[in-house]
Formats: sequence, structure tokens, C-alpha cells
Amino acid sequence: MKRPALIVTMTAALAASSCRTPAPRLAPDAVAHVTTAVTDAVRAVEAADRARDAEALIARLTPDFYMYQDGQRTDRATIVAQIRATLPTLRAFDTRFDAIEILPITTDAAVVSMQFDDAITAADGTTTRSHGVTTTLWRRAAAGWQMAYVQAHHLDGPAPRE
Repeated sequence: MKRPALIVTMTAALAASSCRTPAPRLAPDAVAHVTTAVTDAVRAVEAADRARDAEALIARLTPDFYMYQDGQRTDRATIVAQIRATLPTLRAFDTRFDAIEILPITTDAAVVSMQFDDAITAADGTTTRSHGVTTTLWRRAAAGWQMAYVQAHHLDGPAPRE
């Protein structure tokens, strides 16, 4: 079972850095503010997964959201349908985000890369484990920080521990 849609490739950051007009440097206090706000938003996604709260998760997606998950491009409408159909039916969704790196691009956008480790338990008690890396693009909107893009690659089994 694949992880319901979650969490931009560094292409976005590279594209932003290769523009003819470079992005303005953010003041240290702006970097700190964006980093804190986006960290809170990432943790809210993690909590929504664990609570199997489909609507809280969907609220974190921009209207133009899309993702590449394991090489497949998926649009927002498809992801929303998958989340609503799957998340509430699970017995448990134990997810953990680690090694979170936040790169504020502007006061309204940030790239986040992180590791994930999932244990998804279906209604019948079958648990599927996966781990991997994901990169996301977050934008600040009236509704708060939302994901505009996700790139994720899943590997079978639990994350290796050092």
C-alpha cells in the first residue's frame, strides 16, 4: 500500500537561484520566522497523518498542488480523492519526519527536504512499512502554509537505524 499523498524537488530552488534577477536575501529574523512557521506546518501534516484526519491534511494543499510519488505525477483532485478514500479507513498511520531541512526562498515560499518513516496499518491489521526522502515546496497563503508540490520516493521496509 502506498502512502496517501504527502509531501518539491530541488529543481525549484535551483530554478529560483538561476533566474536573471536573484531572489532578495532574507534578513535573519525573516529566515527564522519562515523556518519556524514551516516547521510547524510540516509537524501539522505529520499529526494529520497520525490522526488519520483527511480534511486537516487536504487543508495543507494549495489549489494547484501536484506531486511526483515514486515516479508518477498526480494532480490535486486525484490526491484528494485518495486521501478521503484511504486515510479514514486505516487502523493506524504511524509516520515520522526526520532530518528536516528548510530553505526559505522568500517570506512566502520555502523548500523542505526530509526523511520519512511510515508504518501504515490497514483495517484488516496488515502493516506496510516504507521509508524514503521527500522534498516539498511550501507557500504561505491566507489559510496558512500549504504544500504546492511534493516529490517522494518510497523504499520498502523501515528506515535503517544507525
